[in-house]
Amino acid sequence: MPDEAIGPGLRFTHGHPLALALVADVLAQRADPAQDLTPGEVADVLPALLERFVTDVPDPYHRTALQILAHSRQTTEALLREVVGEDRAAECFAWLRDLSFVSTGPEGLFPHDLARDVLDHDLRWRDPAAFRDLHRRIRNHVLGRISGSPYFSFDSVTPVWWEPAGSDDVGPILDLVARHEDAAAVGWYRAWWERPEGSFVALRSRRAALHGFSLHLRLDADGGRAAREVGDPVAVADLVAGTAPLRRGQHLLVTRSWMGVDGYHAPTHTFQAVAMSDTALWLTQPDLAVSVVCASDVPLWRPMFAYLDFAHAPAVDVALHGRRYGAFLHDWRVTSAGAWLELMEPRELGVHDRALELAQRHLRPQPVLALSRTEFGGHVRDALRAACRPAELGRCPLLRSRLLAVAAGAAGATAADLRGVLERGVAAVAADPASARYARVLEVTYLRPAATQEAAAARLSLPFSTYRRHLRAGTEALADVLGDWEVHDEMTPSDPVVP
Repeated sequence: MPDEAIGPGLRFTHGHPLALALVADVLAQRADPAQDLTPGEVADVLPALLERFVTDVPDPYHRTALQILAHSRQTTEALLREVVGEDRAAECFAWLRDLSFVSTGPEGLFPHDLARDVLDHDLRWRDPAAFRDLHRRIRNHVLGRISGSPYFSFDSVTPVWWEPAGSDDVGPILDLVARHEDAAAVGWYRAWWERPEGSFVALRSRRAALHGFSLHLRLDADGGRAAREVGDPVAVADLVAGTAPLRRGQHLLVTRSWMGVDGYHAPTHTFQAVAMSDTALWLTQPDLAVSVVCASDVPLWRPMFAYLDFAHAPAVDVALHGRRYGAFLHDWRVTSAGAWLELMEPRELGVHDRALELAQRHLRPQPVLALSRTEFGGHVRDALRAACRPAELGRCPLLRSRLLAVAAGAAGATAADLRGVLERGVAAVAADPASARYARVLEVTYLRPAATQEAAAARLSLPFSTYRRHLRAGTEALADVLGDWEVHDEMTPSDPVVP
C-alpha cells in the first residue's frame, strides 16, 4: 500500500490482517491507490470479511445474538435475555464468548472493531427494518438501566465513572478550577459548594481518584437571585426567565461546567461521563422544566448539542477567562422526556439533517394571551358549546392561554388539546363532592351531547329548570377549575379524563 493510503486503510480495517490484505488487493487494481475506498469497493471487500465472522452460526437465536454483539457496545447475558429470551440467553452468551474475535470486558462481551463494523453494516444493508428493531430493543434495555439507577457505572464505555461528590473532593475540585480557570472562578465554585442550589458530581478513575467533576445548579423561578449573590456570570438563570419562564414547582437544571485531568470542556473521557450522568438526571428528575448546558468553544459544540435537541442561545454568551461560553437550552415542556427519546431514536441511526433548525423552537417564547377571570369564564362557556365542533373550537381564544401553553407546549395548541383539557376539567368537577352532580350535566350537554337540552334533561331525569340551574353551576365550577390551572399550572398528564 502506498504511504498515503495506509491511514485510511487502517481506519477502515482496524488493523485486521485479512482486511488489510483485501484492501491492498483492491488498491493494487486501481489507477490512483491513494484515494479512500469508494462505497462500491467497500461492498466488494465486505462479503469476504463477513464470511470470516459468521461461519457456523447454529440457528437464528445465535445469529440474533451475534447481531446484538455487533450493535451493542457491550453484550451481557441480561441483554440477551431481553432479546433472544430466557431459555436461550445463557447458551448464546457462552457461544459468543468462545468466538475468536470476541473479547471479555468488565461488563460484558465486545467484538473486534472490524467484526463490529462488518456485521452491523451487513444487517443494516440487508434488512433495514430488522436493524431498526434491534436498535430499539437494545436502547430500551439501556434506557431501563439509566432510569432505574442514575449513578450506575459506565465502566464498559469509559474508564471514568461518577457519583455525588463528598467533602474530601472539595480541595481537588478547586485545584482543577484553579488550573483551568482563575482565582475568581475558584471563589464562585466554593460558593456554589456551600449553597443548596449547587450540586457537584465527582468523576473518578478506576483507582477511585478524582478524575474530574461537573457542577449542576438547580434553580427555581428566583434562580437569578442566587447567581447574583454568588457573582457567577455563567449561571444563565435570566435566559430562562426571558425565554421560558418557570412556574410554581418547576426548576431549571444548569450544567454550569465540567473539567478533568484530561482537559477542559473538551471531548474527552470526562465529557463522556458527564454526558451520561446528565442524561440520567434529565430523565429522572421530577418537575424538571428546562435544562441548560454551558460550554466554551461554541462552534465545536453547537452541532452536537443540536443533535441532542439543545439550542444555542447566543444572546447570553459570556466572555470569561479569555474564552467565550455559550448556553445550550432544552425546554422539557416543549419536548418531554418521552418525546425526546422518540426524537433521538432516528438520530441514533443517522437521521438528523434538520437538527440545528428544529432545536431553535426551544428559544421561541410561547405566545400567551393574558385573560381576566371574567374573560376566561366566558371563553370556557364558548369552548364547551363548541366542544364537538373542532373547526369552531380551533378558533377559541383559550388556545392562546397559559393553560393550553402548558398542556400542548411550543408545538402549538390544537382543538384536540382544548377538548382534552375540557374533559380533564369536567373529571375534576366530578371528583369534588361539592360539584360532582354537575359533571354529568356538562358531559350530556357538551361532551357527549343529547340532541337538545330538553333531551339532555330527560336523559338525566331532571326537571328542565333544575337541569338549567345545574348547567350554569357546572359551567361556573369548570371555569373555576380551569382558572386555577391557568394561574397555578397544576394540570398534569395524570389528571383523570371522563370515561
